[in-house]
Amino acid sequence: MENIKIIGYAIAFACGWLCDYTGIKSEVITILAVMILIDTLFGLIKSFRLKTTSSTKLSVGVMSKLVLLIIPIAISLTGIATKLNLNSVVIGTLNVFILAELYSIVVNAYIIRTGQDMKEHDFIALTLKKIKGLLEKLLEKS
Repeated sequence: MENIKIIGYAIAFACGWLCDYTGIKSEVITILAVMILIDTLFGLIKSFRLKTTSSTKLSVGVMSKLVLLIIPIAISLTGIATKLNLNSVVIGTLNVFILAELYSIVVNAYIIRTGQDMKEHDFIALTLKKIKGLLEKLLEKS
């Protein structure tokens, strides 16, 4: 248990330092992290409600959610390194990620409440695809 605490503190310190270095407001990253945590909890409750619980699915879900915290920081670091102003891309990405997490929380709450599964739109994948397209355009110009 002590090792988990140490790892948690190290991750929090690293995120704080990276936010300070890149200029990303740590409150926004914290809000995104909390939204991810709530969504993960609701997703777990939903899977119990629908009787579709799987440790593999949970592990993959948690890992894919952690990637969401890294993407805006990576974009910001790239902007710093290349002297490109990518602040609007970072802010836009964070906003979409937070809204997408809220959407997922609401859908999961509906499913938990009604017991009826419903298809969820993947706004995160759509955003990542748009970022990919933006990067391709930037690379083609270079």
